[in-house]
Amino acid sequence: MITILLVLRFKHLVILIAIYYIFTFIVKGKNLKKEYISFIASLLLLTNLGYSKEENEAIRLEAATITATRIPTTIDEAPGNLSVISQEEIHIRPNSKISDTLRGIEGLRQSKSRGLDTFDTVTIRGIPNGATIMLDGVILNDMNNNTKMITSMNPSDLLQVEVIRGPFSNLYGSGAISGAINFVTAMPEKFEVKTNIAYGSPFMLNTAPENLVRGYISIGNVFFDSKLKLKASYGFSTSDGYAADTAFVESGDTILSGNTGAIDSVNPQGKPIKIVGNMGKQAYQIHDFKLRANLDITENISLDSGFYFNFYGYRHDDPKTFLRDSNGREVWGNNTNTNSSGTLGTHGTNRPLPIGFGRNIGKERYAQSIFYIGYTQYFDEIMLQAKYSRIDGWRDFNNPDGGAKASSLNGSSITNAPNTTMLGGQGSNTKDRYQTNNLDIFSMIPIFDSKHKVLAGGQIRHQQFDNEVNNIFDWTKFDSAIENFKSSQNAKSINSGIFVELRSQWLNNLSTTLGLRYDYWLGYDFLTSGRQASENSKHKISPKVTINYLPFSLTTIKASFGQGFRAPTLTNLFSNHVRTDGVVTLGNPNLKPESVTAFDIGVEQKLNIGQYQGLMKAYYFNTYRSDIIFTNIVNSTGRIENGGLALINGLEFSYKQSLPFYFSLLLTYTYTNSEHLTNPGNPNLVGKKLTGIPEHLGFIQIAYDNSKFFGSFGLEMMSKPFANADNSDTISGVYGSTDGFVLGDLLLGYRFLKNYEASLNITNIFNYKYFSFYRAPGAAFYIQLAAKF
Repeated sequence: MITILLVLRFKHLVILIAIYYIFTFIVKGKNLKKEYISFIASLLLLTNLGYSKEENEAIRLEAATITATRIPTTIDEAPGNLSVISQEEIHIRPNSKISDTLRGIEGLRQSKSRGLDTFDTVTIRGIPNGATIMLDGVILNDMNNNTKMITSMNPSDLLQVEVIRGPFSNLYGSGAISGAINFVTAMPEKFEVKTNIAYGSPFMLNTAPENLVRGYISIGNVFFDSKLKLKASYGFSTSDGYAADTAFVESGDTILSGNTGAIDSVNPQGKPIKIVGNMGKQAYQIHDFKLRANLDITENISLDSGFYFNFYGYRHDDPKTFLRDSNGREVWGNNTNTNSSGTLGTHGTNRPLPIGFGRNIGKERYAQSIFYIGYTQYFDEIMLQAKYSRIDGWRDFNNPDGGAKASSLNGSSITNAPNTTMLGGQGSNTKDRYQTNNLDIFSMIPIFDSKHKVLAGGQIRHQQFDNEVNNIFDWTKFDSAIENFKSSQNAKSINSGIFVELRSQWLNNLSTTLGLRYDYWLGYDFLTSGRQASENSKHKISPKVTINYLPFSLTTIKASFGQGFRAPTLTNLFSNHVRTDGVVTLGNPNLKPESVTAFDIGVEQKLNIGQYQGLMKAYYFNTYRSDIIFTNIVNSTGRIENGGLALINGLEFSYKQSLPFYFSLLLTYTYTNSEHLTNPGNPNLVGKKLTGIPEHLGFIQIAYDNSKFFGSFGLEMMSKPFANADNSDTISGVYGSTDGFVLGDLLLGYRFLKNYEASLNITNIFNYKYFSFYRAPGAAFYIQLAAKF
């Protein structure tokens, strides 16, 4: 009914259908020239919609304020292309997991997960894992760039999400080479209780997380004339998961001899394989607790403090084998099976079965706590702010890898084979311990007059990581007895930096920023199984210059130039690990920090069509990455390397518009080009595309909210990126591939009895089948009941 009304009232909106087909053509790699012309024409038509004034109140675009730029700044004043996803916008789109809050933001890609979303692979402007991720201004990235705290959050906890693009090492030091994302939790303005409970499952069995149950409750209040605000919240999520991991062997493997049921397939490089089963359903649980307080001590002094704790854990249940012997009985194989070359346990062969059905996926649990306290004081026009935070993390991972006897499986003969099966037996336990202490102190000081201000400060960030691996007797138990010691790793780092930024308002319509930061990064106490590696230290200077110019009252032109760097993680330097497809990745202790030099320029046009407001943005960005840290895979072995010089450039476009009858439109598109320019270590990579960067990203959403009924329908598109540095992974639709997609999502909601609401989410409504290394979720529903008092 809504669609019929829209078509009758606004005939240009039928372009939605055309855009869907354009997205599909792009994903399938058709000739793009005509599609580009159609796409641009569609944008122009959408921006020329004519409206008459309506009596009812329409949704308006609010001027948002962000804090990801260190101090509160409006989007109009802030440099570069920034996005703010408001609480209202989060609420009217499907949000069964926290990464959905970033869906459709131009220039940003968040990998589609198999259910449990660890949020470690967010890509901004073509740079994977290059963003500083924050929660209420607390940097979450640890020495291994993990940001697992975000995984456990419930979107109902959020006030807004802030996204800034481009290098921001001038403010945040190491890591912020592509931008920053700040998740801001909401605080009460009066006594309030919020709660919701939800259930979801796929329409077809074993195609998306099954029996997904989520719950959330928060209680908040204000005291002493709103000078003190307190809030406590708890959220959880559980699911039985689905079988997203394929178990496969090479053609000619001896397990195939005399048995039937194997399915012919290929890997992403086109090499023939035989699918023999799956590795089971990834069942998981997540728990999240938050306690936060704001206190205005005086009119000029305030405190902000919080304690957050979260936990997640997963396991793999009910693995399947497709193999049957001549009597129709299940065949799981045994520790005598070899691959076609006659060897066993070698990298890339996933041998032997049944260990291969679960090797390196096992079971995991992870707990993390955050404590922070912030102090802000104003001295007339001078602002002073200090914030201390501490993050602690604990991880256990049990691996069904054969434990102490696994080494007997490397070679051409078998001696003393392990007893490992998917139900138990020998394996290994990995214990990780993370700790981060961070102190920021900075001040905003006016100079000459209030039109020129200096932001100056310093940061000290100390990180520590301890790792120990022991072989155990039963990989299914975290408290299993230890068989023997296997290996250990320890490392510490300290990053100290000082920064200064001059913010100037030269004219009413002209402002600039000029920033510079010096960082000293030291990695020390590197120990690998008792052997000490040499210290690794670097000095870095990160400049940034920006300009905002308003040639007209509703038009803003923004440009920026900056440099940033990212120090290698401990995993990059020392850790060796095996992926579920058998690829072994080796650390490299000689890595150098990765550096970027980037500029962007764009225009932002506000649109006032009657009482309906809109905003159109278009940006060009250009980034040179030097000493790129990437994984070079050769013959099923990957090595972390520095990759010379590469270019990333592209276009970002977004259009947000309020419409009559309580509707609103959001449309975004990103084109990204990437290329290895030089690579002394591997000249064959010159001219190749960078990994993990799709050329095309697109999103279009129609939303509706009249205070009683609400909902949205969105289409999201991505073209296929490469996962291998040599661009050899051209095959789609197979385990281990990263595919393009066109996904449709629907949310329908209804508010009733003043304090209650019910909603239905349908994700991947067209049941588009694709892989994001794992088999990505298919069509699923998600029903939620919520209340607010």
